[in-house]
Amino acid sequence: SRKMAYDGKGNAVVESAEGVAEALRSLGAAVAKGGVYVERWAPFKAELACIVARNTLGEVACYDVVETRQADNICRIVVVPPSFD
Repeated sequence: SRKMAYDGKGNAVVESAEGVAEALRSLGAAVAKGGVYVERWAPFKAELACIVARNTLGEVACYDVVETRQADNICRIVVVPPSFD
């Protein structure tokens, strides 16, 4: 889905055209509201994440970059600092 998709929630991996209908069913309400999008699968070796936050005064804080390790589309481990350069 376009909103609230994280850690295995609100997203679906589709490996072939035959899996599209089931993926759309699993996303339920988001599909009904037209709030889905498709991304091409990109093979990767690691995922990096950085939280950037802005308060009501417009001040911005950027936190350290972390390495996230996924299993079944869910973040299981966060490594700080990342294990590679």
